[in-house]
Amino acid sequence: MRTALITATLACVLLGGCASVGDLERRIVFRPVADDWPGYRPEILGQDVLRIPVAGTDEYGTDEYLSAWWVPARVADAPTILYLHGARVNLSGSVYRIRGLRDAGYNVFAIDYRGFGHSSPRLPSEDSVYEDAETAWRWLIAREPDARRRVLYGHSLGGTIAADLAARHNGVAALVLESAFTTLREVADRGLTSLLPLDALLTQRFDTREKLSRVRVPVLLLHGVLDELVPVAMARELYAIAPSPNPASKATRSRKAAAKSSSPCMARSVISEICPFSPAKSASSSMHSWPIIVESMSETNSPGTSEK
Repeated sequence: MRTALITATLACVLLGGCASVGDLERRIVFRPVADDWPGYRPEILGQDVLRIPVAGTDEYGTDEYLSAWWVPARVADAPTILYLHGARVNLSGSVYRIRGLRDAGYNVFAIDYRGFGHSSPRLPSEDSVYEDAETAWRWLIAREPDARRRVLYGHSLGGTIAADLAARHNGVAALVLESAFTTLREVADRGLTSLLPLDALLTQRFDTREKLSRVRVPVLLLHGVLDELVPVAMARELYAIAPSPNPASKATRSRKAAAKSSSPCMARSVISEICPFSPAKSASSSMHSWPIIVESMSETNSPGTSEK
């Protein structure tokens, strides 16, 4: 992504800036995938497939919608995760990550942004994916009215989207950020800051740092130390600014995970520590334990297709 963004901004400079270059930037940032992942089969999850209307219409006056999955837990009265995937993957490519969350004891509600999967076709933008997440949020709170039983989970680019929701809505028990970056600009220009004024050229900001500074709910960060696209240092920086009821004890809440731990496995072992709804934990026992960062000897920024 970093090299491609530099190429796009160079084109913007050489061409004097135009709408097509802006479209190129968005295609590079999102790399939307409409087709199902070849390894996907509906029977892997047996999910309910939903079609959720989005307020407004596209440029042709056609009503737009989100394709979404509802994946119920195997136990009654389970809490619900709103799962927001990253770029270059859709729901079908996230099937094993979603299954892992379901198997960990959660209902999972997951969406494809417009332009991804079977949602309305369009070129996504930062604004449009925030709108899509807001649509999903409204569906979630109607389905699960208890704020203590709602969790936001964002992977990679989806981490910024989840943080945006958590910054604007207090009705959530926890925010989970997997392979999240600080800002899109910092992903694009690591080591290349002096070449181009990317702050002035990039239109898609995705500033997770700023959004996380406004979050007031428990935060869990999951990151692979072998991640070459989004270095683990970014997760550590986000951890440093994440809210805490007891900032002095933050240093004790950094963990190292087993080398082969998948993201759902890491989430399963830690979410219960920061959320009061877990059958194994009481609200009082989790009150002072967040935020938490868990680092694994893996590269968790890959699309979820490999996590079986």
